[in-house]
Amino acid sequence: MAAEMQKLQSEHGVTRLGGACRVLVQIRCSSGLFHVCALVNRPALAREVNRQTANYVFSPLDVQSFLDARVFGVPSRRSSPKPAELLTRYGIFPGGRSPWCVP
Repeated sequence: MAAEMQKLQSEHGVTRLGGACRVLVQIRCSSGLFHVCALVNRPALAREVNRQTANYVFSPLDVQSFLDARVFGVPSRRSSPKPAELLTRYGIFPGGRSPWCVP
């Protein structure tokens, strides 16, 4: 089977390295897109300043659209509540304090 595969590849001028190069280019483009999307939400800026500031090639309107986007009802931005807020919200540690903490 391997010999037939090599024969088929040589007949059509296909190399294994050629297939790998495409994947490497796609990985590079995907990681760049992830980097751009991850930096749209800039936690160092105040919320309203962040919404009004352009980012890379995106206009302020595009940034607002990204920050307001939802996927299946869940916000797509990378911001999340602080752990104490999250635990308090779900009633795990009322008041944000662990019951094991000594005052």
